[in-house]
Amino acid sequence: MTLLQLDVELLHSAIINACYNLIAQREALNAINLFPVADGDTGNNMAATAKSIIHHGKIQPTLEGTLRSIANAGILGARGNSGMIFSQFFNGLLESGTVPAQLNSKQLTDLIRAASRSVRSSIVNPVEGTILTVMEAWSAALDQLAEQTECIIELLQHSVTAVNEAIQSTTNTLAVLKEAQVVDAGALGFGIFIEGFASHIKSPEHLQIYEELTACDDHDHDLPGSDAPPANRYCTEAMLAGECIDKTQLSDCLQTMGDSIVITANKSLSRLHIHTNQPQQVFSALSTFAKVQYPKVDDMLRQYEVLHARQGKIALVTDSSANIPQEILDQYQIHMIPLNVQFDGHDLLDKYGIDSNTFYDHLAGLATYPTTSCPSPAIINEKIKHLAEHYEEVLIISVAQVLSGTHDAMVNAAKALNNVHIINSKQVSGSQGLLVYYAAELIASGQNIDAIKHALTDKISKTRILVMVNQFDSLIRSSVHDKNFMTDR
Repeated sequence: MTLLQLDVELLHSAIINACYNLIAQREALNAINLFPVADGDTGNNMAATAKSIIHHGKIQPTLEGTLRSIANAGILGARGNSGMIFSQFFNGLLESGTVPAQLNSKQLTDLIRAASRSVRSSIVNPVEGTILTVMEAWSAALDQLAEQTECIIELLQHSVTAVNEAIQSTTNTLAVLKEAQVVDAGALGFGIFIEGFASHIKSPEHLQIYEELTACDDHDHDLPGSDAPPANRYCTEAMLAGECIDKTQLSDCLQTMGDSIVITANKSLSRLHIHTNQPQQVFSALSTFAKVQYPKVDDMLRQYEVLHARQGKIALVTDSSANIPQEILDQYQIHMIPLNVQFDGHDLLDKYGIDSNTFYDHLAGLATYPTTSCPSPAIINEKIKHLAEHYEEVLIISVAQVLSGTHDAMVNAAKALNNVHIINSKQVSGSQGLLVYYAAELIASGQNIDAIKHALTDKISKTRILVMVNQFDSLIRSSVHDKNFMTDR
C-alpha cells in the first residue's frame, strides 16, 4: 500500500492512537524514571498530557484547526518535565507556517522539524540523552528518508529504526542512566508515541494498543542510581492566560528561581514548569505576566521519600488548613494536600502560592475578596491512591467537616481503598496541626493503625481552639464572600 497524502481524519486518529499507546506504558515509564529527578512519575505526567489530547483535542474541518485543538489540549494537560516537553511538540507543529489541507511526506517532515526546533527553544537548559534527543533523531531521519520515498507509510516505518537507536543511546549519554543501565523514561515515552503513530498510519483500521512492558515491572522503582534527593524541592507548574506573553522575559525571570524550566506556549496560552525551592516567589512573579490558572505544586522530596526512604508502614496526610511547622512535616514525612485559593483574579494553592504577609498586606485593597475551595477530586484521588499503593496504611486527618468539603472529598476518594482511614479532626489551623503532630508521634512510636485511630478520637473530643480577633472587617467580609465556607458550614 502506498500513501502519498495524509488527511485530517487520518492524522487525528493516528495521534489519538499514539496517545493511547503511550498511556498503556505509564507504569513501565514510571519504573525507569531517574532523570531529572527520580520521583517515579514520568509515565504519569506524559499520560496526563496524552489523556488531555484524547479528550479535548477535537477533529476540526482543517489540518491546522485540528492541530491547534490538539496543541491547546496538550497545554491544558501538560504536567511534569517530560509532559511539558511533549506538549510543546504539538505547539511546535504549528510553527512551520501555514498548514496545507493535506500533508505529503515532505510537508510532514517539515512539521516535525519545526516541532523539534520549537521544543529545543522551549527548554532553558537543554540536556542531551533525553526526550529531546529522540525528537531530533526522528526529525533527522525523516529529513533523510523524505529524499528517498514519497510514501508516508514507508517514511514513518523506516524512521522508527533511528528512533529506537536514539532511545538506546540515552543509556550511555547520562551518567545516572548508565549507572542504572536503563534508557531515559521521557525518551522512551516519546518513542512509544512515535511507534503508535506509525503503526496506525500503516493499519488505520486497527486501534493498536501495545501490551504493558514487563521488563520494568518494579512498582517500588528501587533502581541503582536513584539514591539522591532532589536539589530543588518543588515541581511547580501553572498556566498563564493572556495575549502576547513574552516567553523570553518569562524565561529570564524564572532562571534565578530554579532549574528544569520548560515553557510550552501558543498565542493565547502558556504553561510552564520549574523545579524550585521557592514556589511562592514563582507564583508572585507569574502574576505580573498574566492571570495564573491551574497551579500545581508537587513536593518532590516527599515523592522521593515514598519511593526510596519511607520511615514506616503508615503514611500520614493532612490538608493545608492545618498550621504545623515545616520542620515537623519533614521530620515525620507528613504529606500535605493544599486547598485552592482565588486571590486577585489568580488561582493559587494554599501554603505554596502566596505567603501570609503578602496576603494580609493586599487584603484591604482588593476589589474582589479572596475565596478558598477544596482541592480538586482528581488531585485528592491521585495523592491518596499513590500512597495507598506504597504504604500498608494511610491515615488522613482533615479539616473540620462542617467547615469545608475537603473531608467529604477525601472520603469519596478512599471508598475503594481498604487501607485508607479518614479522621475528621473537627478542628482547623493550630488545633488541627496539634492533632497531626500527635498522630505523627504515635506512628513513630510503632503503634498500629487501630490504636492510633482510637487515641486520636479520644484526643479530638478534648481539643479546643480559642481565637482572639483584633478587628472584624476581614472576618465579616470572609463570612459573606467565601462561598466554600458558607456552603459547607
